[in-house]
Amino acid sequence: MTKIKKLPHKRLSFPPQEIQTLREQLETTSAGNIHGVLLSYTDWPFVRGDMYHWIGVLNRFDDILAKVCEEHGLSGFQTKAIDRDTQRMVVAILDFTRLLLENCINRNLYSSVERLDQLLNASDPEILEHTLRVVLRTAQRWSYQRDIKANLATISVRLTAIAEPWNVKKHLPALAPAASA
Repeated sequence: MTKIKKLPHKRLSFPPQEIQTLREQLETTSAGNIHGVLLSYTDWPFVRGDMYHWIGVLNRFDDILAKVCEEHGLSGFQTKAIDRDTQRMVVAILDFTRLLLENCINRNLYSSVERLDQLLNASDPEILEHTLRVVLRTAQRWSYQRDIKANLATISVRLTAIAEPWNVKKHLPALAPAASA
């Protein structure tokens, strides 16, 4: 699992109370109930924040997504169907992650690219769409960094195959070993 290992700066101010309350809820609510907590956050209601405030939440999201990916065999093509409750939870996590990436500074802290790569193997179109939205946000972040090649290398051949559907024959040999596994 990819944990965020950086510590907040000493000068980091405390977040507003409503952010603190939401953070505590997301860190303590059972995984199955996260969707209910995040349901009302389709838009960002807070002032521009700092990703350092969300490290605990992002690490928890990474753990939950890792478990989903493992349980449903998403290291290759999906091997087990994703039930509706799990799908709603994953979509809620991805949507909130996208909101964090759009509305917080220090976005470079986000380190769950490996989970995004695995979620690209999901057969659920809604999970795939929301994963691509987060991938887009992270790619936009990378476009301003020097090490873009290293970061983009972590996204699989699957993303390239999805992005170029008119040229799928070119990528089919690369996808075939995963299909036979």
